[in-house]
Amino acid sequence: MLQNILRECGLENRLEILKMLKDEGKTISGIKSQLRKLGVSKPCSTVGRYTGNLVNLGLLSEKDSRYYLTNLGNMIVHYFDELERNIGFLTDSNELFEKFTIEYLPREVYHSLSALRFSETIEDPLTLITRILDMIESARSSIDILASDTSKEFAEHVLKKLARGDAGALLRANGSKIKVRILYPESVLPVLDLREIPKNIVGFDLRVFPDLKLHVFIVDSRKAILNLSMKDGSPHLNSGFASTDEDFISLAEEIFNHFWTRAVKLQ
Repeated sequence: MLQNILRECGLENRLEILKMLKDEGKTISGIKSQLRKLGVSKPCSTVGRYTGNLVNLGLLSEKDSRYYLTNLGNMIVHYFDELERNIGFLTDSNELFEKFTIEYLPREVYHSLSALRFSETIEDPLTLITRILDMIESARSSIDILASDTSKEFAEHVLKKLARGDAGALLRANGSKIKVRILYPESVLPVLDLREIPKNIVGFDLRVFPDLKLHVFIVDSRKAILNLSMKDGSPHLNSGFASTDEDFISLAEEIFNHFWTRAVKLQ
């Protein structure tokens, strides 16, 4: 059934017919006129054959000589719309995905990857770290941080500040505090053992996810900075992405929360 649907939708003008019926039904002559506006000239007999095949596959229904999109047909239109957007994004981002892999991303964030196109590329490590520290100082009330092995010095800096504040709070240079959630994969940082940090400081907010290959550096309500791994899973600081776009922030939040909810609380 699925093969037949995909085969039919790949034929001339089939998808155009489905899409033009998304909002209202049309007669054969109405479909013919709409095709003509798209630069396609077909006789009524040919249009009738097209719609007949789509009816047989359950994508269209007929009532009073008018054709309407069925629920299945609507789902197929939605599927192809999403496919076209994703193909366009991946084609535009060929250079990006020659360096990075998205295979390990949780399935629930696949659909959000197009948010990367709205981001600003950060091309050097110094700028990346500077942006992260600026975000800490300007965050309104809370912030999520993933401190990976790519940013050991930065992570130690944050933890030192954390140790001077309350449990789960970060003391900023201006003396104010913000709520912090940190994911820190200790397995790749033997130099700094989180278990040596007093539980009363980080025991409730600091968690460990041992096999973390995705580097979401930081996200708050207004901005996110995201850093992906190389194909082999190793970190790559020279290509970060920063954006204030809502979809981009949602992407970073979803990725962070995916790992946060699966993490093991520090013992």
